[in-house]
Amino acid sequence: MIEMLKGIVGFGCGLALILSSPIVWSEQNVYDIQTIKEVTSVSKINAVCLEDLTKGNLDSVSIEQQGLCSCVSFQLVQTLSFKEYRQIERNIFSGNKHWTDTEAISRVRPRLREACNWTG
Repeated sequence: MIEMLKGIVGFGCGLALILSSPIVWSEQNVYDIQTIKEVTSVSKINAVCLEDLTKGNLDSVSIEQQGLCSCVSFQLVQTLSFKEYRQIERNIFSGNKHWTDTEAISRVRPRLREACNWTG
């Protein structure tokens, strides 16, 4: 009986350690794969936005352009559903540079223009 109890306690401790690992890692600036994917996705949308604004010349990106694209990326994350956001993300990752040609962007375009002064 005691051996069985020790086994259950050991299993519980191991499970608690595994489940608490992402919390501990995040406190040490080591992120889980989902967080990395989300940051990569937002970064890619931001980069494609900047490419559009500068017509591919990323050597001359202004602070205003950076701010505009950061605003657009933020607004997209805040306003789109997960499915819509993934559609845009898939278009970008598959090499479709016309990332603004989606129903989702059409739907939120007025908000992007109002919030970010975006002309896209």
